[in-house]
Amino acid sequence: MEFDAVLLPPRRAQRVAEGHWRDRTINDALDACVAACPDKLALTALQVETGATTRFTYRELARMADRIAVGLSRLGVGRGDIVACQLPNWWQFTLTYLACSR
Repeated sequence: MEFDAVLLPPRRAQRVAEGHWRDRTINDALDACVAACPDKLALTALQVETGATTRFTYRELARMADRIAVGLSRLGVGRGDIVACQLPNWWQFTLTYLACSR
């Protein structure tokens, strides 16, 4: 099996034409959902040990990601910095990922 990780301009154009690449970031998608359906359920997390359920609407998800992004910025994390994060499959990981991409 061959795999080419380099996205050459002709290959990129082909992927765009095929609809596989939409020139949107995850934040573009999140912002579109906030605009279209802000109060729709976006994320549900169940903590198996306690049975506790945590839910976020798109509006809440975006607001929390923004707050975490501001906190990271105040800690000195900036555009282009590398951030490492290791968490289990928890909702906090999703929010941290969104905040870092913001």
